[in-house]
Amino acid sequence: MIDFITGSDTAEHPDVVKLAASLRSAGQPNLTPVLSAEANLANKYNKGAAQTNGKYLGFVQRDTEILSNSIMFDRIEKLLDLPDTGIVGVCGAMRLNTQGTWWGDAPREQVMAGCRGAVGCPDKDAPNPFGMNMLAWPGGIAAFGRVLVVDGVLLMCSRATFEKVGGYDESLVGPHFYDIDISLRAHVVGLKNYAAPILMFHNSTGHYNQAWETTRQAFLKKWAGKLPISL
Repeated sequence: MIDFITGSDTAEHPDVVKLAASLRSAGQPNLTPVLSAEANLANKYNKGAAQTNGKYLGFVQRDTEILSNSIMFDRIEKLLDLPDTGIVGVCGAMRLNTQGTWWGDAPREQVMAGCRGAVGCPDKDAPNPFGMNMLAWPGGIAAFGRVLVVDGVLLMCSRATFEKVGGYDESLVGPHFYDIDISLRAHVVGLKNYAAPILMFHNSTGHYNQAWETTRQAFLKKWAGKLPISL
């Protein structure tokens, strides 16, 4: 089983309760909420890793629910057992440009072709009774496999990999770029990152605000001279 870790201000938060229930339904009963009101997810995740002792680690954002079953996680654990496996998630990209993103410098079709994975998200205008749609890449049809970097909605790795890359960089404050940074470091040391077919719902569509921009600038400073990079 995987030791899943999430950040929250309280263990009784409704999001944590729903996340824990969805993980149990997927055969994954181990969820550790790291309790803190601060927004630095890197700090929370490092603390959570230190509080657990399992072979596999999973880092998942609080406002999510797992829609998969135990069969898929059995396959994930087999992948994590391989010595060259880095970070495994539900979506990611095969390239980063000089701006630290995988979009904004190429036509949409080219950008989407370099992405992998899928994640459910809220869509109040969706022409269906469920109030959600599935964002899938590329071209609206999910493809899975190797990626350069993994999105932080869900990150999984072996404890050996986590220790090899040195955990999360806590200088990247806020809920941004900690995911890109750790998966990029895994790639640089020769490990393989993956987007896997794990169905999940993320009750957010993302926010590209000033906090995101501030952390992006810190990420660019850290990786100066190393970007662009691709598989």
